Amino acid sequence: MRAASHLEADLALLASIDPKNELLVKPSGKEQKYADNVLYELLTLTSNTDIIAFRRKFAKEKLQKSQEEILQKRFADYIKKADPKKSIDIQEFIKIISAGLFLLVATLDWPVDEDVFPSEIELVAVDSEKYHVKLTTEAVSARENAKKEKEEAEAAAEANKKAKEEAVKTNLSEELEEKQSELEEKEDELLSKESDLDDKETELSEKEDLLNEKEAELAVKETDLNNKATVEKKSVSKKKNTRK
Repeated sequence: MRAASHLEADLALLASIDPKNELLVKPSGKEQKYADNVLYELLTLTSNTDIIAFRRKFAKEKLQKSQEEILQKRFADYIKKADPKKSIDIQEFIKIISAGLFLLVATLDWPVDEDVFPSEIELVAVDSEKYHVKLTTEAVSARENAKKEKEEAEAAAEANKKAKEEAVKTNLSEELEEKQSELEEKEDELLSKESDLDDKETELSEKEDLLNEKEAELAVKETDLNNKATVEKKSVSKKKNTRK
């Protein structure tokens, strides 16, 4: 327990237990001697088990703090050097910034198939050993707005499409009604012409009947004339023979 390397941790523990202890402001003797004095002071204030537990916690937090500083620096360097107009390879990004930092456990808080640009990402500590690689609040807001605008545009396009379809249907319906009306007019016209044709056929038939009657009358008259001419011819011939 007497290693001088624990001095920083022991001083921190002593400060938490007895903030006004004179050992905190006035080192006594050489480093090892000072470390021993601090340790002996702590042993009068707490147990060796608590001292060891605090040293372990202090060492872990110091390492994590150091790693976090390195991590943030690498992250800042990466963002600074990256092309802001090009999307990043997130796996390569994690590999670069976490090189040599065994405590980095990075998780992604966005769909992996989306393009992400350097200015859109940030590191957020989850606990002492884990970090989220997240989209910034501004990036999340921008993407939500873009998604909303896209959905609104798609909805407007769909509504416009339906309106056009309805307009086409209305036009087709009107055209169909117009064609139907024209067809009915044509049918009425055709029926009228068929009726006229029937009347003309009836009239023609009546005229043919009348003509046949006239022809029959004419035939009778011709027969009568022929008979009369024959009788007259016989009468003239008889008179001639009598004179002789």
